[in-house]
Amino acid sequence: MSARLISLNPDLTRLRRDGYDIRVRKGYLVVLNVPYVAAGPVVKHGTMGCSLDLEADMTTPPSQHWVVFAGDQPCDAGGNPLDRILAGSANADLGDGIIATHTLSTKPQPSGRYDDFHHKITQYAGILTGYAVQIDPSVTATPFNPVPPDIEEDTVFNYVDSASSRAEITVLTPKLQVGKVAIVGCGGSGSYILDYLSKTEIREIHLFDGDVQRQHNAFRTPGAMTREELTGGPYKVDYLAGMYAPLRRGIIPHHAYIDESNVDELRGMEFVFLAVDGTPARMLITAKLAEFGVPFVDVGMGLELVGETLIGQIRTTLSTPNNRQWAEKRMPLAGDAGEDDYQRNIQVVELNAISAALAVMAWKKLVGFYAHPDGEMYSVLQVDGGVIITETPG
Repeated sequence: MSARLISLNPDLTRLRRDGYDIRVRKGYLVVLNVPYVAAGPVVKHGTMGCSLDLEADMTTPPSQHWVVFAGDQPCDAGGNPLDRILAGSANADLGDGIIATHTLSTKPQPSGRYDDFHHKITQYAGILTGYAVQIDPSVTATPFNPVPPDIEEDTVFNYVDSASSRAEITVLTPKLQVGKVAIVGCGGSGSYILDYLSKTEIREIHLFDGDVQRQHNAFRTPGAMTREELTGGPYKVDYLAGMYAPLRRGIIPHHAYIDESNVDELRGMEFVFLAVDGTPARMLITAKLAEFGVPFVDVGMGLELVGETLIGQIRTTLSTPNNRQWAEKRMPLAGDAGEDDYQRNIQVVELNAISAALAVMAWKKLVGFYAHPDGEMYSVLQVDGGVIITETPG
């Protein structure tokens, strides 16, 4: 992917032809072997990176003027910190074990904006190298190092995830690089759960649903279905897997509801999102997941038409091997759940999306992506009041 992007873009190709040792990693343009002065003064070589702005596979003018730097604090030829461009600390994963800890900031004059990435990189490399050559005239930021064969990044995505690098959260993304996750029930909430998970590095996302995609489903599913796509009623799981195929690989459809005959397919999952309506199915699946030792989040929605408005709530319950009995008491696992207004297909796409977001956030808290100081594992959003009530085991 690195070699392909570089060859497609004149500004990146020009950097490599000039002799810069560049890579594209984790949404960053990375420049290796940049000479600079460290305290001492002494000349060292560091690594520079900046978020890569892309439209499809083509670069656009940089939207950010700063870069990150891996190495000691850059100094001038006298060993004094470069306060005029040092803009604070950083924590950016540039790949291959390189963590950038400094942020550098300078704007070109008079426009204040860089024309392209060749303009940006040469500006910063020129500043750092300019001081280094005063101590050692032989150093250069353009060593014309041999270009190694491009190794395709180990990613599920079909194009670079530049969103994480722009937000400087690539150091967090490995927490989401789990092996196998399942979504059981791919209706309104389940389809939005897939939408959110598809943007993570989960290796395999397994979809379980035996239903077909009907016209009413189109109004509570992400995106827009054509009339032609609705003709013939494709399986929901097939439609959703195809919908996200341009973005990523590893979405695996299963044309079946989970029951006694196939529940063992959930045994090897690292996490399960449970978005089913029926109480009997929920009872079976939650019991088996507890037996398998698989953590899961169960979502539910209850709506009631009062006069001419809807009231109700959205429930999210996180169940792990450490809180099974506590979680069971907060899920509808006994009796007949009955038929509420939601199950009569009132279109509440925004509530489906909120339900999915709360479920995905619960998982991300569990794996440490989001802070989780209170350890809450149950939440209820009151639709008519806008209040979220949470509970913590113990």
